[in-house]
Amino acid sequence: MEGVVAPGPGRAIADALGQMPCVSRCEAPLVTLPVLDLSGPQPLVPSSAATCRLVTLGCKVNQYETQLVKEGLERHGWREATAEEPATLCVVNTCTVTAEADSKARQVIRQLAKSNPGCATIVFGCYATRAADELAHLPGVVEVVADARELPDVLQRFGVHDWPGGISRFDEIGRAHV
Repeated sequence: MEGVVAPGPGRAIADALGQMPCVSRCEAPLVTLPVLDLSGPQPLVPSSAATCRLVTLGCKVNQYETQLVKEGLERHGWREATAEEPATLCVVNTCTVTAEADSKARQVIRQLAKSNPGCATIVFGCYATRAADELAHLPGVVEVVADARELPDVLQRFGVHDWPGGISRFDEIGRAHV
């Protein structure tokens, strides 16, 4: 079953109908994503078992944005999955500075789908802005966010209704990896 692309005001209508629109800027191509099957055993809203896995590829800006997502999820009961357990939600912040960075992002997304069966994967960052259609067809991807300002809207479907205004800490300070 295919979803409906609903940029701008149409997003609220698509959300009300339970469809999963792609978040896109005017300049980015519109992408049709499959509708997420909500009848499965994986919860989309936080519970005691709501686990996430966050992956950052790229620069310090990406590290900041991923930390913001992490703190938003934590505020609403999500916790990072341990190495031994699968995650319910995976979030990948991508880079596109080189062809190698693009390849690494695709590889990471495929590995997450394999090691976290049934998880929902959200992809954002520079690569998502540049090539949303490429990423939308990877296993497990339920949302490609071409504009990071749309993350609060996307994460509302995962129980994050109070978006932080900024970060309170940096959990992973280090060299940016591409």
